[in-house]
Amino acid sequence: MSKGQQFDMSDFIKNSDGTFSKRKTVEQPREVKLKQQGYDDPRLNNVSLNKSFVEHKPKRQTRELLQNQLWIENNKSFGLCCQQLGISPQYIIDMPPFPAPRMSRSDQWKTDPNHKDPKKRQRVCVTRYWANKNRLMEICAKSGYNLTPVLNIAFFVEMPESWSMKKKREMLFTKHQQRPDRDNYLKAFQDSFPFDDGFVWDGRSLKVWSDKPMIVIF
Repeated sequence: MSKGQQFDMSDFIKNSDGTFSKRKTVEQPREVKLKQQGYDDPRLNNVSLNKSFVEHKPKRQTRELLQNQLWIENNKSFGLCCQQLGISPQYIIDMPPFPAPRMSRSDQWKTDPNHKDPKKRQRVCVTRYWANKNRLMEICAKSGYNLTPVLNIAFFVEMPESWSMKKKREMLFTKHQQRPDRDNYLKAFQDSFPFDDGFVWDGRSLKVWSDKPMIVIF
């Protein structure tokens, strides 16, 4: 010990023989530690938890809470985003934008995704494309939207799950400048309607990053 240094005796206890030994720290239960770290889950009370739940489950729950908190903050900035983009939302279609796959001749007769012959099965991308088209038509029917000669549309593409929360905050409502192409999203949207879309002659389309995927008609 250097000269003048204070020695804290609160960390030591006096034994019966007059010697001193270092005080043993009491290890807190894992449930208490988790609550101190912010993992306040009612299922932690009076429940015998295994190691996998304690180490992984609260982390996933915390990530979901952070994502929900981020979306609440985004709702406040969504109006500002629309002002910056120069759009005034008329319809908000709550589903992810989807691109149109490049069709081949075999897609005309490969209509069964569960065919026993793998070579005659419908491609996965085509099956997903038709499912998205049907879902889009259901949402449009409920909201009362129909295709118009002037189509102004914005595609809000979901940010990848692998991105950190910091990167998601930085990229929120910024330009989406990678594949799928903008005209690919637009083609898939227009072709979803069960009639010829050749009467659409004017409009504006754009795509931006978002944590909640959706299609906005403005």
